[in-house]
Amino acid sequence: MTEDVIRILLEEDSEEELRSLADYLREDEDLCGRVRLGASKIESGYMGGVVNELIVATGPILAAAAIQYLVDWLKQRRAAPQRMFLQLRHRNGEEMKITLDGSGDPIALIREMNGFFESER
Repeated sequence: MTEDVIRILLEEDSEEELRSLADYLREDEDLCGRVRLGASKIESGYMGGVVNELIVATGPILAAAAIQYLVDWLKQRRAAPQRMFLQLRHRNGEEMKITLDGSGDPIALIREMNGFFESER
């Protein structure tokens, strides 16, 4: 069985913002070993790829904590991106997309994500 995954992309390409978010998520002892940055394909003539996504390996219980951290991060950042895009992947391969802008109800979002990850499909 594979893990549930939350893939996070920002509205603009912002490696610095993704790194900041990764550091913020890693402050939680349950999430710290489950957060990694993803890079684009290395193009010819470059030393490495550009960081363009953040990946959190999670499950139903950790998903609630991860989403709360995402909402909190968006609210406290003055220069935070206006929106972030979440691509959820259930351990069975099913996917769901959510746009998060910090203005919605985090409790409703957590319930929606938990429902997605908790179901056996």
